Formats: sequence, structure tokens, C-alpha cells
Amino acid sequence: MPIAKISAKGQVTIPAEIRKFLGVTPGTHLRFVIRGDTVQIEKGSGGIAALKGSVPVAGEQDFMAVRQHVMGEVASEIAGEGKDN
Repeated sequence: MPIAKISAKGQVTIPAEIRKFLGVTPGTHLRFVIRGDTVQIEKGSGGIAALKGSVPVAGEQDFMAVRQHVMGEVASEIAGEGKDN
């Protein structure tokens, strides 16, 4: 079983055996998934989808509703920029 040491900066060199198994090369994004008392390392896509689950929420979230709400807030801010207050 490969073992790695954490540097003073919190960095870890992933052992060659693991890099080869995952098929990762420099620049590849990795996702760290907490499951119970373990952490899994998975090859990530690097896109926004890779962020799914990275922020804990207090229950189910309706992504489209949140997106529409934020878009409305941003549109209101932009519309209000040119007004005299």
C-alpha cells in the first residue's frame, strides 16, 4: 500500500502507482470525496460539474431556482448601476 507524506504547505506527492492507476498527468484535476470517515480521490473533469457536492447544504437544493434567483439579483444590480441614488 503506497504511503505519502504531507509537506509543511499541506502538499502531497501522489505515488506513481496511484497516478498510473487513475491515469492522471500533470494538470489533471482531482476530486476529494468525503464518505463517512474516509476520503476518496477521483479523477475530476475540471469543469463546474466537478464542484458538485463540494459545499455542504442543509437539504435538497433546486439548482434551477437558485440560478434564476441569482440571475435576477445580478440583472437588478446591473439595471440599477446607471440610476442616480
